[in-house]
Parts: sequence; C-alpha cells; structure tokens
Amino acid sequence: MNNDCIFSSLLYLGNTGILNNLLTCKCASLINTKYLWKLLCERNYKSEYDKFNNKSYYDVYKLCTQLTILINKLTLKYTPYELYTIKELYYSQKSLMHLPNEICNLVNLQMLILSNNELVDIPIKICNLTNLQELYLDNNKLNSIPNEINQLTNLKILDLYNNKLTSVPMELSQMKNLKELNLENNNIKWIPTGLLKIKKFYI
Repeated sequence: MNNDCIFSSLLYLGNTGILNNLLTCKCASLINTKYLWKLLCERNYKSEYDKFNNKSYYDVYKLCTQLTILINKLTLKYTPYELYTIKELYYSQKSLMHLPNEICNLVNLQMLILSNNELVDIPIKICNLTNLQELYLDNNKLNSIPNEINQLTNLKILDLYNNKLTSVPMELSQMKNLKELNLENNNIKWIPTGLLKIKKFYI
C-alpha cells in the first residue's frame, strides 16, 4: 500500500490522533505529496483555510502541519490558526530543554516568554520572528546565543538573566532598537563595548 493510501485511510476513519502522532515523528517525511496535502486541507483544515489570506491549499496545509507539530510538542491548546495569529506566548516552568524549530512559524509574535525552563540552546530559526519585541529567556541553562540574533530587528527587550553564558555575540551591539538587556548572573568575561550604549543594561 502506498503512502497516499495509508494516510487517506487514516483520514477516512477520522483518526486524526494517529495522524498527529505521525506528524511529530520521523514519518513526517512521508507526507510530501500534493494529493495528500490537498486531501488534508479539504478534510482537516477546511475551516481554517479561509482565514489564511492569499495562501493556496498547499501553503495552508504546509503551515498547518508545522503548527500542529508545534502544538503537539509543546502541548498547546490552540488551533493552528489561533497559534499563527497570537502576539504573545507564555511558556514558562515547563522543563523545556530544546525549543522546537517550528517556532519560526509564529511570525506574528511580539512577546515570547520562556523563563524558568531548562533550555540549553536557542535555534537559529527563532531569528525568523522579526516582529518580536520582547524575548524572555531568564533562568534557563543557555550557554550561547546565536550570532543571527541581530535579525530580530524590532527587539526591544532581551532578558538572559541567570543562564550559563560565558560570552555574547558582537551582533547584539548592532541591534538599534534594543532598549533593555539583562545579562546578570552569568559567567561572561567580556562584553562588546557597543552594549554599554543600551539604555537599560544589566550585568
């Protein structure tokens, strides 16, 4: 039985729980067929489709798939469209060690609070969230910040209090809209002099 038939059978039976489990595992690579994408849009995401302006069925399914994976990984109580449109996401005290790459689909986010987790790194794809204005990563276990952080051109507040940082990227000093930066309670030996110009700078 080919992949289309397998997934079509699951959809016909309405077994979306199994489908969602498949989407979150390595089997996700099996779903890249236009037929399946169209079928899923018609059956699973039809109520969402009209909300995504100027997007094709294919694009809506692709986006909804990524959002569904993120919803499952973080156990969020949102529909794909609700998650896509939110401007603030609070996800603190969840023992999160790794932020899923699918977070990059939340392009409307303005505030992301990931305080008091177990994060050891931040994916480069977070830098796709160019509308982000406030990012709270305090009380985690971060040992580095991606150099691409300066792509968050609208970022105003960055809280890195109480992590395991020993250095910060030079690119931080290029962020012209950054008004508040907290680096307290880390092990930073040297900081770029450009950071001293930030209005509220704590170290």
